[in-house]
Amino acid sequence: KFSLRTLEAKIENKLSFQEELGWVKEAKLPLLCVSGGMTDGQGGAEFEEVIGGIMSLNCQLIVRGIGSEKYGRMFTELEREYGHRVKILKDEEDLRRKMYAAADIALFFAADDREIQNCLAYGTVPISPEQDLLADYNPVQESGNAFVANPHTPWNWFAALVRATEN
Repeated sequence: KFSLRTLEAKIENKLSFQEELGWVKEAKLPLLCVSGGMTDGQGGAEFEEVIGGIMSLNCQLIVRGIGSEKYGRMFTELEREYGHRVKILKDEEDLRRKMYAAADIALFFAADDREIQNCLAYGTVPISPEQDLLADYNPVQESGNAFVANPHTPWNWFAALVRATEN
């Protein structure tokens, strides 16, 4: 269970999960996650547009489930090409909890209040279009709980991801 008092366990969980996946254990390497498989309705086209940029970042990516057949093929190809940095997880509740307990950043291309609440509960920072649950990080005030793409375009979303990885 996570709270502000147990947030320090995040690094331990991340290192343990990286080891479980057969990856190099690296606490400072951003661990990104996609909470559920991708579909057109979940922003798949936007994701496709920025995946090259995402993979150019020094990061690891976990995807829970594969989504539609089209995006399933895309994630399977990414896992094949970047197996040391991309992993598809089965769509199981236990793996979802492990994923959020380990991940630094959750990627959202469409509104999903339930999953955003889950990621926030585990101390995972969302990258998302603007939503009521989220306050964009303000570096001057050092406040906010997310990095928000506003207006929501694929490249504003990518800029929000870059801001998050730099912070």
